[in-house]
Amino acid sequence: MKAGNRWKEFNQKRLRYFYEVMRNKSITVAADNMDTAPSVVTRQIKLLEQELGAVLFERCGRNGMKPTEVADIVLDCYRGVCAQLDHMDTRLEERHGMKCGSISIVIPTVYVDILMEDVLGEFCLTYPHLKLHIEEINPSPQIMTNILEDISYLGIVNNYSPTHPNIRCYARAPIGVCMLVSKDHPLANKQKVTLSEIARYPLALPPTSFNTWQMIREAERSEKIQLSPSFISNSVSARKKFVSTCQGGTLLSSFAARHEIKAGQLIALEIDHPAFNSVESCLIVRQGRPLPPAVNQLLRLIVAKSSIFSRGVA
Repeated sequence: MKAGNRWKEFNQKRLRYFYEVMRNKSITVAADNMDTAPSVVTRQIKLLEQELGAVLFERCGRNGMKPTEVADIVLDCYRGVCAQLDHMDTRLEERHGMKCGSISIVIPTVYVDILMEDVLGEFCLTYPHLKLHIEEINPSPQIMTNILEDISYLGIVNNYSPTHPNIRCYARAPIGVCMLVSKDHPLANKQKVTLSEIARYPLALPPTSFNTWQMIREAERSEKIQLSPSFISNSVSARKKFVSTCQGGTLLSSFAARHEIKAGQLIALEIDHPAFNSVESCLIVRQGRPLPPAVNQLLRLIVAKSSIFSRGVA
């Protein structure tokens, strides 16, 4: 049987099992991602190997699954087929006038409420037949991986440097990070605070995997001061609640607390260090990926209406 005919005979679901194992180098993780048992994944991989007449993975015990050269060939073909299917979906959605389809986006936690209020809520009402999937991921490298592997159509990262040829920065805008305090905080009457002043009071910070810590580490090195948080949470709401109830502070962009600031509940203090004033939000997509009309429309709305990017777009 010719290679082209053999490819037509392949079970597409089986290729999806292969892709998950290839991506994660683990039968167990692939099974979790596909909501099935590891034995099912193992059987599907064996059947695919039988159809190919070649071994796809070397079983390395605790070190997981090591792909063979044949696996790399199959992966390239699979991605090519997926790209063609994406292109077909794009053309079909153009005919449907955005009345069907799904959009997956990946963004840090701090942006979820803002985008829901500014853009996504209205978008869902305008296009009720589209399915919108939001995944909250905070580390920028993981967000970029989702974009590069076509798991998500679009994402937002901070301080993206355009070094990857397959990442396109659709829009960027500056976002300063400030110290948020309550109106009763001892520093509330100041407009600008230093790192040493911040270090004197209880502080709520995100986990060290968050991009905020890159700025903190840079400031700590230059000022020779170490910030020691008394409260750590990946929840923006929890950190703002800490500020309101515990006479402490947190480091966030002011737009993440815009309602509390407008109501006079929280006060944003500028931090006197350049590390906290040089942050940019970047709206990213994969270079060369065909984007359905609904995704292009959502990108335009995010740039035009969100308080993140409408303030200053590159």
